[in-house]
Amino acid sequence: MANLRDFSSDEVSSDDESLFECIDIDATDSNEFKSDDENGKPVAPAPWEGGIMYPSSYDSTVKEEFLQQLLEQDKRRRNVAATPTHERDQATLEVSRTPEEFKERCEYCDFIFLGEETLDLHVQMKHPELVPTVNPVAPTVTAAPTIEQESREVPTKREPFKPLKCERCNRVFYGQVYWDRHVPSCRPVTSSEDKEKEPCNCGIKLEGEEKLKQIARNLERELEIIDDIHKDELIKQTHEANDKLGELERMLMEKERSHTNDILSFAKSSGIDHSYMEALLNEKESIIKQRDEHIAGLEDDLTLIDNEFKARLDSKDEEFETRINEIKWFHYDEISKKTNDIEEQRRMIEEKQNQI
Repeated sequence: MANLRDFSSDEVSSDDESLFECIDIDATDSNEFKSDDENGKPVAPAPWEGGIMYPSSYDSTVKEEFLQQLLEQDKRRRNVAATPTHERDQATLEVSRTPEEFKERCEYCDFIFLGEETLDLHVQMKHPELVPTVNPVAPTVTAAPTIEQESREVPTKREPFKPLKCERCNRVFYGQVYWDRHVPSCRPVTSSEDKEKEPCNCGIKLEGEEKLKQIARNLERELEIIDDIHKDELIKQTHEANDKLGELERMLMEKERSHTNDILSFAKSSGIDHSYMEALLNEKESIIKQRDEHIAGLEDDLTLIDNEFKARLDSKDEEFETRINEIKWFHYDEISKKTNDIEEQRRMIEEKQNQI
């Protein structure tokens, strides 16, 4: 079969219309392409074959002539073209096509073309009113009012992490990652002797400033936890004290009310028993004294609890300071050692220079 190719827009000029010389479908209605059967009735045109309508009067010779005409136009265009560029080289590649592959047809004038590019060029030249116009000004795009812009951040609730303490080395971890690294390397404690003989082999071994930062961070969190526990216990003790004081006040008011009623009842009578009045007053004073003693006891308890927590805080502060001093002294020894080594090297260099 003959080899055909597609055309690019650069190879077709606006002045030459020979490429668009094709068969018009309306021409099939003329007398030239009509034929009659044996009864003298006109025969309907043949259907589309591969995008090209061949009338019934066409035979194989006419089809070959039509294809030869298209090939001649193709060769003429190839000779007229200038020096081919990269795009033109791609467009001039010969592609073998059968008659069924000529499917590029203009929907407005029913012209048949070899490729889509020539069809587009034909539409632009012959039917410019059908080409959609493009506004050079870019339109502004606005969001539809019915669309709700959802936030990309997904709200999540995270529970506070509870500190985990190792039973073997008594270390406290404030992150799940550090705890997971520590557990495989640290076995549970079976006895105090095992703890002394087999020290903990933690997965994290920090030295110098990193170790100092870890100690400071752990101590700060421990102090915060102790403060929270201290506050909770103080609040609890205060509520209990207030409840007990409320009970004592209620008892005292009931006693005073009963005493007042007794005094009024005795005042109405003619004879007043002074011994009974003295007993009532003594009982009232004892209740007041009992209340004061209870309040003093609660204050002593609160003071004792406060002093206990203060002592624990002071011990933590002292431990923190001692660890910091140890690390500082450790680094100081290293720095002094390095300084002495540098001075020794300088002295040796100066001696060599003097010898030279």
